This record gives sequence, C-alpha cells and structure tokens, in this order.
Amino acid sequence: MPKFQYDVFLSHNSEDKPAVEWLAAKLEDEGKLTVFLDKWHLVPGDPWQEELENALDESSTVAVFLGPAGISGWHNAEMRKALGTRVDDPGRRVIPVLLPGIDAATLEEVETKSFLKRFTWVDFRKGLDDADALRCLIAGIKGEEPGRYEDGVAALSYQPYRTPQTKRFPDWGWFVSVLLALVVGLGISSQWGKIWLRPSPTITPAREITPTSVPATLTTVPLVLTAEPTETLSPTITPTQPPDTPQPGASLGSAWSRAIDGAVMVYVPAGEFEMGSTKGDFDELPVHTVTLDGFWIDMFEVTNAQFAAFLNEVGNQTEGNHTWLALYSDDSLIQEIDGKFQPKSGYANHPVVEVSWYGARAYAEWVGGRLPTEAEWEYAARGPESSVYPWGAWEPTCQLVQFADCSEDTIPVGRWLNGASWVGAMDMAGNVAEWVADWYAKDFYRSSPRENPTGPTSTEFRVLRGGSFESIARNLRCAFRDKNYAYYRSNSVGFRVVLESGGE
Repeated sequence: MPKFQYDVFLSHNSEDKPAVEWLAAKLEDEGKLTVFLDKWHLVPGDPWQEELENALDESSTVAVFLGPAGISGWHNAEMRKALGTRVDDPGRRVIPVLLPGIDAATLEEVETKSFLKRFTWVDFRKGLDDADALRCLIAGIKGEEPGRYEDGVAALSYQPYRTPQTKRFPDWGWFVSVLLALVVGLGISSQWGKIWLRPSPTITPAREITPTSVPATLTTVPLVLTAEPTETLSPTITPTQPPDTPQPGASLGSAWSRAIDGAVMVYVPAGEFEMGSTKGDFDELPVHTVTLDGFWIDMFEVTNAQFAAFLNEVGNQTEGNHTWLALYSDDSLIQEIDGKFQPKSGYANHPVVEVSWYGARAYAEWVGGRLPTEAEWEYAARGPESSVYPWGAWEPTCQLVQFADCSEDTIPVGRWLNGASWVGAMDMAGNVAEWVADWYAKDFYRSSPRENPTGPTSTEFRVLRGGSFESIARNLRCAFRDKNYAYYRSNSVGFRVVLESGGE
C-alpha cells in the first residue's frame, strides 16, 4: 500500500486553472501519476477547506504553479502548509513551476517569498508543450534525476528568477525597516522611547516593541505574506514627508504612523469578502457577501503605555456608570502613582485590558479615529479569501497566537510575526479580545446591508472580536462573535483603532 494517496497536489491560482488542468492531464497520461486537482476531486456539498487540507496531507509532493494571475490567498495558504509539512517530513517535496505568461512583476513578488528559491524550479515559460519541462516535472515528482535533454543540455538547469544585484532583507527585515523609516526619517529623541527587537531562537521569530510614540510618516511596504511559516517579509520602504493624516494613494502594504500616540496603521484596501461561517455558531449565519471601502487599521492592539498617556491627558472618566479603566482591579496593568497614570513594570507594551467599550471609543476619538465596525474588523483579519484564521487555515499553535494552550497572561503586542493577517495586522486572534463599534444582534446577518454595514441600531450588548489568551482554538476563528455590556471590563479585553481612508 502506498504511503500517500496522491503523488502530487497541484497548488495554483484559480485563474490559472486551464493551464494547470492541461498539465494535470499530461502528468496522469504520460507520467502515470496520481494527481490531486481541486476541480477533479472536490465533491459538491463537502467542506472544501477540510478536503484541500486532507489532500495536502495525503500528497507526497506539492507542485506550486506560478502564473500570470499571481498568488491568491488560499494559494498562499497551501504553500505555507506544504512547507510546514516538509519541515516535519523532509521526504515531502515542493516544486515551484513557472507557467507561460508570468510577468516580471509577479516574478519579483515571488522572489520575496524566499523559501521558493531553496528548490529547483521547473520552467514552462516557453509553452505548456515544452517536453523537456514536462519530463523534469515528472522526474521531480517521482524524486528522480531527469537525466539529460535530447540536445545534451543538463536537465536540471532551470533556476529560480533572480533580481540582479538585489540585496535581500533578513527574515524579519520588513518590520525593522518600517520602524527605521519611522524613526530615522525625522530623528527620534529620548522622549520618544527606545525601539528594540528580540528575534526568537525558534523557527518563529519573536518581536517586542517598546515605544509609545514615534514620528508620523507614510511608508509603502509590500506586506505580501511569505508562503513559509518560518519566514517574514522583505519590503521596499519609500518614506515621504510626515503628514498629519495618511496621504492619498494608499494601497495594500502601505503603513503610516499617528503622531499623537505613535501607533503604526496598515492600509486595508477596498474589497469584498464572505462574512460569517457555516462552521461556527448560529450568530455567524448566514454567510453573506460584504463590500467595504478602504480604511486604515492599527497594526497592533493599543498598549498600556499608550492608554496611560491618554489617561494623563483626559483623566479616567466615568461613562455608563463605570470608569473607562478598572484602575483598582487586581488585573489592571495600569496604575496611578502621585496622580500620574503609568503601566505596571514589564507591561508597557502589553495590550491594555480592563477597559470598557466607552473607554475604547474615547481613546479612538482622541487619536482622531474610531473603533472598527464588525465587518471592517473581520475583513482586516481574514481578507478577500475569507481565511479561517488571520494566518490561514491551519490550526492555532503557540508560535502563531497567544491562546488558552499557552501561558495564562497577555504577551507584548506583535510578538508572533507569523500570526499576522493578510494586511499585516498583528494579534487579530488571541492575546486580548477587541471591542468593535457595533451593537450585537444574533440574527443581524439575516438583514445586514451588503455595503459598509454598521450593525443594528441599538441592542443590549456591544460586539467583541478575536478571542483572547483565555480562548480555545475554535473561538480564535475570524468569524467568531462575542458580546458584552458596554461598561464591561476584563483582563482579556482590549481594542484597536481604525481611520477612514478619505475616499482613497
């Protein structure tokens, strides 16, 4: 009995399917291989994500097809799972395959996904009928040397695309570059604090950020997530003059820093996605299409240092018969000493907790923004591909997210780079649950507007999203909805801010 059900899983962008299907037939007919192609094997009515994951597990090789359509979200998730599987089992194979029509821009994007250049590529750019390329692909799937071409040229001469004289950033370099662009561009004095990074010695890098304010600047950072869970991003940084608000022309990958509190915001481009889930609770139904305008969202949850600075400006006011911050709770990570609010030792860069919905709203307005709508939050977390979790489809681990299987406390914001969402927003699952703007109604999805929904008019509760360090894996899903009274304060509840794009 063979170890695997399939010889090869064909990972591709659905827009490139005609070319991939043509090659799939060749692999079966000429290579005598057992091929998994979603169009051929997914049974109508079955849960497609589970079936794809099972097929990946049951395939000895994953062929990653890169064509004119580029890399889609689920395509990217398949690659990341394939590489994760290969780490556990080096006998598994990953073969990048270039299709006809792939352009230089896509190749440049692929080059940022550094895991691909570890493997010998197969190049069909001359045409799908390239017999030598097909022979190379068949041999690679079988784990064999293809030998020599008929013209005597070495068969394994296909090489990955290289950008001439291009120096790559280190694995965590994109984030370093963002912060350096923010800090060096204007010069940072001692009052801004210090920025430091702590890469983890494990396969998943860790990062801690200590400042509460940095100069405002606009950067353009291609935050296309790498396909390998152990890699991070390689950016091109283009700083501009520091604006009071984000400049027009933002796109996916743009980042900007608020002057008032130093928070980095990432841009979420306009688009649509499928909101809700068929695998969750009743209030996640029905799954429905939502279209949103572009907006900016905080890269990180608001920290204790930032919220303490806010309280020093405006005070810990009472709203809804409760103070914004439960200052005297044992779980509060902010204290008041000699009339000054300050984070408890070691918790400056942890997310603020014990804050009510009213306090979260007040902070958002203080920095010139607002709380995200429930739809905006979910879109920023899961993207146009409607991913199960911010990082993709695979199950949570303590190298992706802070949840109930890990330590029983918050961690510094943004520690797990590989848990980032498609726009680069960190901790959209776990660490602390997050207040959003909407009132909660369990049946709201039945009547939700398609465009820019803002929730029901008024109900008893406000919505919480994202799960926390206390949550089980199921409640970390992007579609999961929670609720509580607006005056509710907890050691597992915080928030982040959004800013409208102004018609960009």
